[in-house]
Amino acid sequence: MGKDPDWRALRTLAADPQTTPDELDRLSYYQDPQTLVHIAGNPNCRPATLQRLLDGPGRDVTLAVASNPALPLATIQRLLRDFDLGIAQAAAANPSLPKPILAMWQLTIR
Repeated sequence: MGKDPDWRALRTLAADPQTTPDELDRLSYYQDPQTLVHIAGNPNCRPATLQRLLDGPGRDVTLAVASNPALPLATIQRLLRDFDLGIAQAAAANPSLPKPILAMWQLTIR
């Protein structure tokens, strides 16, 4: 029987901005929600990994993905229309979102 992973070490690695995109992708297959949140918030995370994490477990992971600047603009725009206002707000706070799109979104939620 294999040894359980050291979750603390995996979470630390997932949160480290020096962790490579390849390593983050490998870590993203662990089903530990806290590790996935750290990966989703890591600026080195590849867009493809972020896309896959959107299908993963939990709102916290989706919130972290929505605010990651590596997320493709089309996905940010889709998340702006999410029924969960918290997720839409996280997407609106994404630094990669162009200001004109943010301004239009702000008008639609009033």
